Amino acid sequence: QILEESSRYNLRRHRTVNSPTVALSFLHSRNQARFAFRLAGQDEKERVATWKLPFAERERPTLTRTSRGEDVPARGLLWIEKERGVLVASRLEMSPPGLGPVSIEAAYAPDERLGVWLPREMREAYGNRSRSAGEERVEAVARYSAWRRAQVEVQFVVPAP
Repeated sequence: QILEESSRYNLRRHRTVNSPTVALSFLHSRNQARFAFRLAGQDEKERVATWKLPFAERERPTLTRTSRGEDVPARGLLWIEKERGVLVASRLEMSPPGLGPVSIEAAYAPDERLGVWLPREMREAYGNRSRSAGEERVEAVARYSAWRRAQVEVQFVVPAP
């Protein structure tokens, strides 16, 4: 429901995969078996020493589907910090029927105040790079800052018997 609600603000096309944390769902223990991961060496990303980890979704139905229920397998690359296993950056690629190639790249950075790594920037592109006649292309950049911890205060009032 949150994804559907936020998709109202997308330009041109309806989409719900444009979240900087979507790659984290691929790493979640309940989803890891759906993907083939392999180690492709080392790299420096965002000035951090990382392991490069290409991935490809192999299970059906896929985690991402079109509004008509068609499978859209995910593939891409993760950059994992070598010492602590922190996700530093991700690239997600998909080819939904009728939309053309999709690319979503996210970069993360440590937030010293909150003590965790959080999304810093997301770049997304939808459609054909050639922009040939009749082909639509959407490119967007989102930058994230001023993170704050959500807090909830609850008070229970128990009526007297």
